[in-house]
Amino acid sequence: MTGNGSTDWTVRRQQDCAQFLNDFVSALHNETVNSEQHEKINKLLSITIIDEFICAGHTLNNCHPKQLSPTIYPCCLPIPALNSNSLEHSLSELLCVQNHFERKCSQCPEDTGECSTKIQNEPEIMSFQFQRFSFDNLSNKTLKINHPIQIPMTLSLPYPDEPVYNLASAIVHSGTPSNGHYISLVRCPVSGRIFQMDDQKAPTIYDESTDLLNQAYVVIYSKKTKAVHTVNDVGPPIKKKQRISVESDVSACSVQLNASNSNEKTSCSDQDVCRDDAMFEAIMSKITSNSIDKIID
Repeated sequence: MTGNGSTDWTVRRQQDCAQFLNDFVSALHNETVNSEQHEKINKLLSITIIDEFICAGHTLNNCHPKQLSPTIYPCCLPIPALNSNSLEHSLSELLCVQNHFERKCSQCPEDTGECSTKIQNEPEIMSFQFQRFSFDNLSNKTLKINHPIQIPMTLSLPYPDEPVYNLASAIVHSGTPSNGHYISLVRCPVSGRIFQMDDQKAPTIYDESTDLLNQAYVVIYSKKTKAVHTVNDVGPPIKKKQRISVESDVSACSVQLNASNSNEKTSCSDQDVCRDDAMFEAIMSKITSNSIDKIID
């Protein structure tokens, strides 16, 4: 995959994951055969932000707000990391009102005013890239911002219909600006359990004590369509001995699910939800680095 042609992703070397995601979506757009497919990709992944300018003399001169040209991000929306303590804080910094913004008003002589930034659309999947790498003019080097930033399990956008998004995954970068290592955290949409994916290592349940999630470089949210149970809400699967077959081009394997104690209580009201949770975890446990490499190839 070459994306927009600026980066060659066929070479196995250190690359920026946010740039990869944006190039991947750009490659999808290049493969579309009609405008309908193009629009589906936009509704699913793309984020559009727009600036609105109100001149300082709008009250006296009856000037109308001026919307500037929108900026479309194929996948990841960059948000500030410096001095931020949470994802919500970073978004508020991005979407804040800038006072004394210098811009010539097209309706009156004023050349200053207020400029506010808004997210114009509500994609099904919202991805945010923390700007953890910044250039320091004093040292003439690119520095990495390593402080933790709180990542919520659910995110509400400040709009009239208040769309709610659930955390789906996060990508953590460890290392320096010039090289490092990526770890993926994948959240089960049923139980809310978070799995840690780390190269050749088998996927494991994420250990919250490591605070790895709050070191995220990229976070991905999906629009909430139904309630997502938390780890404590969902008990073990209650259906007796179900065998799951996981088939792929790499290998075929079967996973035996043990019957749970019939006297054990579970707060899951739907047996199918518990069963889906067990299937998800069983499939995750069978993922290997070889299978991932063959899928990529």
